[in-house]
Amino acid sequence: MGTASALAVNPRSARVQEYLAGLREDGVRVLADRLRSFSGADGLPPGSDPSALARLLVTVVQGLAVQAASGVPREALHTVADQMVTCWPRRAD
Repeated sequence: MGTASALAVNPRSARVQEYLAGLREDGVRVLADRLRSFSGADGLPPGSDPSALARLLVTVVQGLAVQAASGVPREALHTVADQMVTCWPRRAD
């Protein structure tokens, strides 16, 4: 949430905004690297894009944080998280 708080700032704060955007991108990159480490026999299915999956997951998590801060009930947030899990790619058995 901290990095999302600087999305709409005064133009004089552009350096802070750029710094926080870099932190967000670093988080996506670290998650994508971790997802890549799961590629293989027991990991992500062939054709999965770890970078896109990382960005998807980060986007959903950030959206959930915004929704939670806006007062959306916990049960509704859990429903979204559960739905995200059903959308996650799985290996065919």
